[in-house]
This record gives sequence, C-alpha cells and structure tokens, in this order.
Amino acid sequence: MSGTIPRHKRKLCASTAVFALLAQMGTLSEVSAQDVGAEADTEFEEVVVTGSRIKRQGFDTLQPAIVMDREAMESRGLSNVGDALTELPAFGNPSSSAQGGQAGVGAGQTFVNFLGLGSQRSLTLVNGKRFVPANTPSIDGAGSPGLQVDMNTIPTALIERVETIATGGAPIYGTDAIAGTINIIMKEDFEGFAGMAKVDATEHGGATQYQVQATYGINFHNDRGNLVVSVDHNQRGGLSTSDRDASSEYLSFEAPADASSPFSQILLRDSRVGLTNFNGVIIGVPFQGSGNFPGPESINGKPAVPFGFNLLGGGLRDADGNLTQFDTNGNVVTFDPGSPTGSLVFKGGGDGFSIGDTADLLTDNKRQLVNVMVNYDLTDTIKMRMEGWYSYTEDTSLVSQPYFTGVAFASGDETLNNIQQGPAPIRLSNPFVNDQARAVIGQGLDFDGDGVPDLNADFDGDGVADDTIFWVDKGHQDIMRGSPTHSTQNLYRGLFSLEGALELGDNTYDWDVTYTYGQTVGRSTATVIHSQRFSKALYATTDADGNIVCEDSDPACVPLNILGNGAPSPEAIDYVSGPASATTTIDQHYVSANFSGELFEMPGGPVGFAIGADYRRESSTFEPDEVLKSGEVQSFAIQSGVPIYGKFDTKEIYGEVLVPLVSPDMEIPLVNSLEFEGAARYVDNSVAGGDVTWTAGARYSPISGVMLRGNYTQSIRAPGITELFLPESETSARATDPCDQRFVDKGEQPATRTANCAAEGIVQPFNSLIVNASQPQTVSGNVNLESETAKAWSIGAVVRPDFLPNLTVAVDWINIKLENAIENLDGTAILAGCYDSADFPTASACDLITRDNQGQVTHISAGYVNAGLRDFAGLTADVSYFQDLGDLGTLGLTANYFYLD
Repeated sequence: MSGTIPRHKRKLCASTAVFALLAQMGTLSEVSAQDVGAEADTEFEEVVVTGSRIKRQGFDTLQPAIVMDREAMESRGLSNVGDALTELPAFGNPSSSAQGGQAGVGAGQTFVNFLGLGSQRSLTLVNGKRFVPANTPSIDGAGSPGLQVDMNTIPTALIERVETIATGGAPIYGTDAIAGTINIIMKEDFEGFAGMAKVDATEHGGATQYQVQATYGINFHNDRGNLVVSVDHNQRGGLSTSDRDASSEYLSFEAPADASSPFSQILLRDSRVGLTNFNGVIIGVPFQGSGNFPGPESINGKPAVPFGFNLLGGGLRDADGNLTQFDTNGNVVTFDPGSPTGSLVFKGGGDGFSIGDTADLLTDNKRQLVNVMVNYDLTDTIKMRMEGWYSYTEDTSLVSQPYFTGVAFASGDETLNNIQQGPAPIRLSNPFVNDQARAVIGQGLDFDGDGVPDLNADFDGDGVADDTIFWVDKGHQDIMRGSPTHSTQNLYRGLFSLEGALELGDNTYDWDVTYTYGQTVGRSTATVIHSQRFSKALYATTDADGNIVCEDSDPACVPLNILGNGAPSPEAIDYVSGPASATTTIDQHYVSANFSGELFEMPGGPVGFAIGADYRRESSTFEPDEVLKSGEVQSFAIQSGVPIYGKFDTKEIYGEVLVPLVSPDMEIPLVNSLEFEGAARYVDNSVAGGDVTWTAGARYSPISGVMLRGNYTQSIRAPGITELFLPESETSARATDPCDQRFVDKGEQPATRTANCAAEGIVQPFNSLIVNASQPQTVSGNVNLESETAKAWSIGAVVRPDFLPNLTVAVDWINIKLENAIENLDGTAILAGCYDSADFPTASACDLITRDNQGQVTHISAGYVNAGLRDFAGLTADVSYFQDLGDLGTLGLTANYFYLD
C-alpha cells in the first residue's frame, strides 16, 4: 500500500532513482538528471560525492564507484542493505550474516566484505558520517575484530542510495577505508505518507518473511522545517541444513584414502565425523602418554593404543570384531565409521554424525527500527539537523553443535573426576548399563581371554583400581536440546548538526559541525554444560532401596544416563546444563567540523578546497555472566568467560583540493577536460600513534564522452579494541599441522619441514588430530600493535558516446598492497612458522606449541601481531543502457563484471 506524496517530491524521487540505476557499478562520471530524462528546465545544482567533501557539478568520482538505490533493492525483494550489497560482484562473502549464521555472540549480524579484503577493512558511513559499530570485542564475535556496522540497523525505507568507492576514502573519512568506503545516503526531506506491507515466501517453503514499513513526513513553520518519522518491522523464519536437499547431503572436500591418488582433494558425499555420534561410540582403551587417564601400558605385550578411539584401533569391539556404539535404547550395536578418506576424522557415510545436522542455513531474525529526522532552517543560511535512531534486532539459531565429550576435543588436563571435553568414563557396574550392554562390553574388555575384564581405573586416587571402566565418545545433542543461541541487540544513535553558508567577499563557503553519540548493547544467551556437575552425574549407583542415585554426596546431584540419544532424564539435564549469557556494550562519540569552498579561478574553473577536523572516542566492553566467568562450563556458542574492556580516541585533521586545469570551454584539441584532485589526513590515535594517509589523482577527457581516471592512495586501519586489549582467552580451533603426512613434504621449503618434523620425533606416516578436530588454544591482544597500511592505485575509463548518450561503459583496474596487516597468528601460521624455519627448534613460534609424547598438538598460544601481507588486484567492468519509453516508463539494462587476480 502507499499514500500520497506531493508532486514535486515525486519528481525528485523519480529523477534520483533513474540516475542511481544509470550510475550503478561505477558509472558516475558527470551524469546529470537531464541526461536521464528529467525535465529540461531543471537546474542541476552542485553536489558532494562520496570520496570528497568538495561540491562539484556532476556525479564524477576519482575512484571506481558503485551506486545502488532503494528501488533496486526493492525490485529484488531485499529488505536488508547488506544482503543487497552482497549480491554485487565486487563484494566478497560476508564475514557475518544471517545466511549460514552459527551460534555465537552476535549471531545473525550482517557485515559486508568489499573486495574480499575483510569486513573490518571497509568503512561504512551514513550521510558521510561515522556510524556506531556493532562487532563485539571478543573471540566469539561474529566478524573479524574491527569497527563493522551491522547492516541490520539501517532502515531501507529512508535510503536514497548507497554509494561505494574503492580505495581513496581514508584521507577524507579516516581509518578503516582500505578496501573502500560505503556511504549510505538517507533522504534529506520527505513530505506525505508512504507505506508498504509484504510477505515473501521461498519456492521450496520455509524462511517466510513479513515486513511492514510506514514513513510519514510533514513540513512545519512555513516550510522552514521538516519532520520525518519512519517505522519498520521485519520478521523472517530460519532454515536448517536439513530443510534443503543440496545442504542435507553435506558435501565436503577431503584428502583421498589412497596415498598414490593424483588428487590432493576429492569430493566426499554425506561427509560425517566417523569417530563419534549422538548415541555414543564405545571406547575400550584409554589415553596413554598425555597423563589424562590411568590405564595399562600394554595389553598382551602390545602398547596400548594412544588416543584410543575407533579409527586408531582403540574402539571397543564385539565378539565378531565389529566396532560398537549404543542405540537409542542403551543396547550395544555395531558402529560403522564410514568409508575411509585421508582424514582421521571425516568419512563418507556410516554412523558418524554429520556437521550438516548441527548447522543453520538461515537464522530466525526479527528487526524493529524507529527513526526520527528533523531539518530546520534557523536562518536563510544556517540549517539544523537532528536525528534519532533506534533499532532492535533479535536472532535465534535453529540448531548448533552440541557439547562433545570425545578424544578429539580433550583438553589435556582432565581427570576421572573432572571431565571437560574428553571421552566420558563409565563404570561397568553403572546401573544404566543394561545386561546386554554389560555382557558385550565386558567381553570386549577381556583382553587376555580369562573371562575377567582387564581395564580398571583408580577413582579415588589411592593407587588401587576400583572398577572396570569404559569410555564413551559422544555429542550430547539430547542434553543441549539442539543448543539454540539467542542474541538481541539494541542500537541507539543521536545526531545534532549545524550547516550553513558563509559569504566572504565574492565567494560563498560551506561549513558544517556535527556531533553524534551512538551505543550498541548486545546480549547473547546459550546453553552451557557445568563440567563438575557433569562429572558427578556420570557416576551412578543404587542405594539400599534400589534407587539409582549419584555416588557423589552432593544432595542436588541427579544421575545422568548418556548411553543412547535421548537417554538423560529432564531432571539430570537441568542439573548438568543451563543458560549463560554475555553482554556487549559499544559506545561512540564523534565530532566533525568541515569547511569548504573555492580558493581562486583558473582557466579551467575555480579551485575547490575542503578542510576539517574530527574527534572520535570508541569504547567497548564484553561482560560474561558469573556462570561463564567461573571457567567451569563448556559451550561451543560462547567460549570466552574473560571480561574485556578497552577504549581509544583519535584526533584528526584533513585537507582536500580540486584543481580544474582544462575545461571544455577552452577548446583545446585532445584535452576536453583535465582535473587534479588530492587529499591528506593526519590521524593521532591514542594507542596506535600518529599516521598520515593521502591520495592524489586525475581525471582526463581527451574528447567529449570519454574520461580516463586514475589515483594513488596510502590508507590505514588502526587496531581495534579486541586486537589491542583482549586478555588471554581460552578457545579451540583446527589447524594445518606441517608434520601431518599430508603436508610434511609441502610448503616452500619441504626439505626443511621434513627434517624439522623428524627432529621433533614424529615418525611418518603421522596423522595429526588438529587438522580435523579442534584443539585448545589461547588468544591474546597486543597493545603494541601499529596501524595497518595499504598502498593502492586504480586506473580506468568511463565511456558515454555522444551518439548514444544513454549508454555508459566503465572499466577500472584496482591494485591494493596491504602491509603490516593485523593478523591473529592462528595455529596454522604458528605451526608453519616453527617447522618451516631454518632456526628450528629455537624459532620463536616453536615456543608457542605444545605436543604430547605421541606428537599430537595439545595446545597453541596465539595472538594479534602486525604480520600480514596481502596483495589484491582486480578488474571491475560495468555496462548500462537506459531508454525513456515515455508513458511506459524506462527500460534499463545493466551488466556487471568483476575479475579477481
């Protein structure tokens, strides 16, 4: 539905919309409303384009540019500006979005990733001003550490257009604009009413979306003021991987089982973790070598299998030699690990669990936005602008990974009475073990054939074995109830701005002063397991009355049956698990002052300039609740229980100049027009220190309808609060182990790597667990970080033939060299830094790695350093053609191409 918009407002919206469509994907060179069918007597005024603060005629930019308007988003049925941008070729896979959203802090947040250089390296503005970020300062954050803006919080009803320029924005707007600057232009004035209600449904069902928008604008005080109020409610259902055939099959690439295969990776259908499942795989031989559990050093004269799970021969076998698992009724049945691959963990088919069963395609999402904007002419030359923003977003995951107790997830410091994520020990005398299971397991544990199980354990630490024991490797989906994570986010933002014109002599100068305050408060809640309660509840016995009770004296303890999926009682689940939450608070203060105008006349036109200063203060906190702070809980969704607080401020000044050397009026052969443009900014960051960023370039038109453009820019990105102030935090992650048999002869120096791994005592063929199963790691910030630096250049052409003015072709080559990049030296980088080094074992990276005496990586100490180097090169090419069809409307054709080198 729609209301009435006054005629002059409709004409303005229409001409802007047509222009924006014509200007899509970089077509921004000197296009005016008249060029695209506006009325001939419309006077085209000077405007400010993204990437510059100097007013000019025409929408020309020095850098490659992309423009998308609201109508283009609506025509695709998109209600989120982030989703709309991600559909453009120049935007890479988003670091976070509701698509594929996993459980964690900030699940469902949408951060866009321009040129694929990382969402933290694109600067998002609203009307040329900084916007309050939303990325949490935690290892559990949805995106890479930085000041990313959550696109969920931008109301599409008020968007006029979205302009994105590649590189070049840092000298004008400051830090973070390494890949580009995304400037969301909101409507300046609106009078009347506009409303919209829609329901979107997917072709295959699910993910139904409901949206209601209403915008009302009114002029007041003899049209000196304008008030706009907009509300937006959007709700969309989620999808799990099982809801679609393509994802429920769960395809992955794995190393082939045959070492002589000509392929390094093969496509695996129905990929499954072949060592555990949700029923419980039975392990008969305990850990050896890492001190986790007591057990025999040898069985029948043979060494006990280290990391004794089924794929290395440690799985408990029945009388026929089959590996075993529990069924849903607690009986012992055959376990099929699936068809082998070159991976220890991932197999094809079988009875293992599929990661696809624990992942979302789309999270449940709800958004509510309220915006109030006021423009008021205080005098004929001074205008006041006030804005009030509020957004509430809510995301709920459908499913996520459950809590695992298994060999692949063992922390290395567990005991029989403190199970964290290692395999769960069960007494053979446990009353939850039925007679069928007890007979099969007892037979499987009788290694010497004397009819008596051999594998005993000392529970009380007195040096005497107390009972026969076996281990269960299981994903506790039944305890976690699917482990949905619920995240809410409230964003508040206020803006007060004064802008005006100042006449000095014969010149008029523009000025503006702006203050904004923004705050983002996010809260994430997830189900966690209480490790000590879990350990107590595992050991069940019967009392004098035959009731199953806990051996532990804790009166609140409820015995836990983990033998089969769905076996635990609701009371036991409530005892060992519960909710935990963490709150993120981000505050931003921003003050900006700008002054621009013309300096003097040159033959090609007036020399334009802009100068200004900014002050910005960013602060963030991450506050886990007392449950997480205790350090006695386990969760995949919220791993960090470490509070974080950090802040920094920046003081910045900049200057910009536009020099028109030649204009068409001068009628110089082969030089229709020539302009030079340059800008520089000094940034004084209270933590990272001072940096200078600058850009310089030119636009050259040899003949009418052809423009060549090029620029060179040095830009920066200051370290974020997570990168600076993160305390040492426990997490877990996979990594590529250079000593694994699949990688030991790879790398730039394979001979060095092979020799160093052999010197480590690792005997080939060696299969490293960390390649496919997360292992403990610690991550910490670094207050000594410096700003990232990037050297970028672009060169291109825009062609609009005089004989076909509605056709525009734009082609640009972009090259970015990122140095001193802030990277979290993860396990893969640290392992390579050690074993590929000629200084092994004294290389500094080697001190960060812990291996057990079987060679398995048990811990890595990681952190943020200025260590990255990235080279980017790519081509953007865009073609657009528009034809006015009179009363029938406008025909538009566009083609966008992006080549990544």
